[in-house]
Amino acid sequence: MTKQFGTLWLFGLLAAGVVSSAGCIETVHDHGHGAGGAACLDYQYFTIQWGIDHGQGTVPLSCTQIASMASHVELTTNIPPPDPDAVIIPSYNLYCDDRATCSDGSPCNMSADTTSGLPVGTYVTTATLVAGDGSTLATIPGHGPSYSTASCDGYILPYIFTLPPS
Repeated sequence: MTKQFGTLWLFGLLAAGVVSSAGCIETVHDHGHGAGGAACLDYQYFTIQWGIDHGQGTVPLSCTQIASMASHVELTTNIPPPDPDAVIIPSYNLYCDDRATCSDGSPCNMSADTTSGLPVGTYVTTATLVAGDGSTLATIPGHGPSYSTASCDGYILPYIFTLPPS
């Protein structure tokens, strides 16, 4: 796999303070492919879902507000560099829907998938929000080794990013 350099043009943040939500995490899998084979690799990926707000009890940022910030998300994994899977950018099936919620039930309007075919045992160590100019806006802990890819499995990982009020 090569590192994806595409820009997720809908995303962004303008501050560095963030909090991650470790709520309900679901798996992405296909029981019909058994324990191996090329088709199994198609299910070894992460879906990330996230929302952005200004703290507990505040209204989440809308898709329009997020789009005006122009940024992308990078996931750092436990795979050591220079392996191309060391840092992956979720950019497949990208969408924003103001009515959507994360798998843990929290307001969460953003979603995207990483590349598939991640090695078994890959997990997210940090999620980084990057500005349009390439600068790091915020980094939060990943969900760790408890949520590492298995043969034919990946995870849907929810994150809630909290920005200080502007």
